Parts: sequence; structure tokens; C-alpha cells
Amino acid sequence: MALFLLVAVAGATPVHARGREVKLATMAPRNSIWNNVLKEMKSDWTQTTGGDVTLKIYPDGTAGDEPNVVGDMKLGVWDAALLTTSGLIEFDESFSALALPVYESYEELYHVMQKMEPYLEAKLEAKGFVLLHWAVGGWIYFFSREPVRSIEVLQRQKIHVWPGDPESDRFWTENGFTTVCFSRSDLHTQLKSGGIDLIYNTPLAVLSFQLSRLAPNRLDFRIQPLVGATVISKEVWDKISSERKIKIREACRKAETRFFRDIPKGDDEAMREMESHGGACVTLDEKERAKIQAMMERFADYMKKNQVPAEAYRIALEHRDEYRSMRMKEKEKREKEPQAGSP
Repeated sequence: MALFLLVAVAGATPVHARGREVKLATMAPRNSIWNNVLKEMKSDWTQTTGGDVTLKIYPDGTAGDEPNVVGDMKLGVWDAALLTTSGLIEFDESFSALALPVYESYEELYHVMQKMEPYLEAKLEAKGFVLLHWAVGGWIYFFSREPVRSIEVLQRQKIHVWPGDPESDRFWTENGFTTVCFSRSDLHTQLKSGGIDLIYNTPLAVLSFQLSRLAPNRLDFRIQPLVGATVISKEVWDKISSERKIKIREACRKAETRFFRDIPKGDDEAMREMESHGGACVTLDEKERAKIQAMMERFADYMKKNQVPAEAYRIALEHRDEYRSMRMKEKEKREKEPQAGSP
């Protein structure tokens, strides 16, 4: 539902062959953090497999939008992809449990993702695919052409929705918004011409895609996390030797760690840079913040009823609450411990 981070891998020839090049495409801009992580992973694949499995990265959306890539993957045109939940739900809607506005921090989100990994791996394997690693794209905010300080004004904006995300489209429409659906390649033109007034995406994405001057007003309200995962077809994965799989897994986990380390920092830096160039952080008063919070709670409830499978929703919330309980106990323990220098 927001920035599309796509990765696709092509080639039906067994990839254990000496010097086999794996083609990898991504929607990430050439000089973005996301693409830099991929380039580091490319280097790791080459070095750790002794050149037996290599990557060639095609940035800037060469492979097309996520729905098209997933459809092509199922036909065998592409063998793997780094997808946001907008693409992952094409395999199984259980992944949508990770993209709800019910998480408070990256740490909480990552806890849920790791705990749900066996469950979601099984869902993917049943469809003939393998989960390689998790990714994160940042935290999503509203960005608008003009400052918005109330939910009534917000609902009068023409809002962009992504192709392949009909439930979000339906929710925004039912809540008074005018939705306009098109791919990322048209975002710049639509914002410049007034075809849309409002986008929801991460600060890093808005800056990377050069949209910050067209939608310079960020509403100071975090909506939901943008998460994703790298998925590869089981048929291709099974052609890689066990020894090489271990090395590739290590490289993928390293990339996962870097996503969760660098993307939050990148979001913060993007917000500061936008504000230094005239962008505005629009602060809501308590009354309006409560209204938007209530709307996002309705969004979570809507997705629970219309997209997120009940079992996946239950598991995700159980692990979220487990994390919060654990943190609360840690806090209580620290508060009970005697302070240094106390009698």
C-alpha cells in the first residue's frame, strides 16, 4: 500500500551453474538506500558463492508495478521479488496483518514479523515460493500540496491509491475521499497538475522519488509501517546447492538487518532535509488528532473484516501484545531495582 519496492529475478537455467547471473529489478531509485542495500547484497552473493551465483540489479521500476510482477512470477516469467505487502498479499492475504496501523515502533513490528515468519513461510511454500528475508520501507505519513489541519479538509483532498489495492481504495472512498488510481510513474505529473492533492507514503520515498517539492506538507501523524519481503520461487531455490543456499541466506539476513538499521534513520534524515528546503510539518491539535486516530482504527477494523484472515490477525495481535507485555515487565523491573548510590 504505498511505496512499491519490487525485486525480480529471471532465468530458467539452473543457477548453480558456474557464473550464473541472476537478474534483479527494483522500483527503488538508483541512488536510494534501498538500492544501496541491494548492491551490498549483490557483492555478498558474489563473494560468498565464489561467483557461482551473481546478481545484476535493474533499479527504477524496470520490472513494472507489483501486481504485474507477481502475476508474471506465477507464470514463471520472474523467479523472485522484493515486494511490499501490496504484492505479498497476491500470494496470501495473511501478509496484510503486518501493514495495519496497529504497531507503535519498528522494534514491535520486527518482533511480530520474526514470530510470524514460520507461519508465513508455510503459506508461501504452499504456493511454491520461499521467503528469503524481511524488509522495511519506513513509516507512512500523509503528504499534501497544501497544509491540512483538520479531517474535514483532509477528506476533501483527491488522494492517490496504488493499483492492486482495491480494499484501501474502497475504504478511502467510503470515508469521504476522492480516490485516483495510477502507477508510480505518473505521481509527479498528477501532483504537478493537481490531478491529486494527497499521497500517503514514507518520507524517504517522497524525497527519493522527488515528490517533496510538489507535496511539501507532511501531516505529523504516523499512519502505518511499510513492510516487505524478498520471495523466490521454490523451483529456482531448489536448483541452488545447499552450500550456496547457506551463504545466500547469510547475505539476505545481513540485508534484512541493514534495512531495519538504515531505513528509520533515512526517514528521519529525509524529514529534516524536506523541512530545510521549505517543507512543513503540519501539527494537529488534540481534537483533530483524535479524529484521524479514530479513522485509522476504523481502517484497521475494515481491513480485518475485508482482507486480513482472522487467524493471521489474531496471531499478529497476540505477538504484538506479547512484545508490549514483555517491555512493560522490563520497565517495572528497572523501576524496582535500587538506584546507584541509594542506601
